[in-house]
Amino acid sequence: MTKKELACLILALSLVVVKAFGCEDLLLENGSIIPPAPGSQYAVGYFHIKNASQKKIVIKNFSSTVFESISIHRTSHSHSKTMSEMRLVNELSILSQERLIAQPGGTHLMIRVPSDSYRFTDQHIKLVVSCERKPSSEMLFLVSHRESKH
Repeated sequence: MTKKELACLILALSLVVVKAFGCEDLLLENGSIIPPAPGSQYAVGYFHIKNASQKKIVIKNFSSTVFESISIHRTSHSHSKTMSEMRLVNELSILSQERLIAQPGGTHLMIRVPSDSYRFTDQHIKLVVSCERKPSSEMLFLVSHRESKH
């Protein structure tokens, strides 16, 4: 195989991956869901999403048939870092070629589980992401049993 043929093959495969995730070229790079702490009905979701398109993409929401609700939140800290506040976010905007990192202490998903007896038996859970201009797409999140700090 020549270098040109190999380059064309790589480009074709990358386009297939982009289209599989939909929402105008959003690529989920690291998606994880951390089950609720004992006594809580809220799991937490973290992720890295890259906008591989040439225009801004607006994520309107995440949803799932497994969970009661999923909302986007952002934790902000005071200048002294002694106080923090978590607020509901209505949408996430990702500029062209940029990466949004949802992590502890910042943007994250609050995921309400059906009941406190719900067990995370699957290794991966599909979440549906809905964008402003494109139909919704499924993204696969890994269930991670590490400690959460939102």
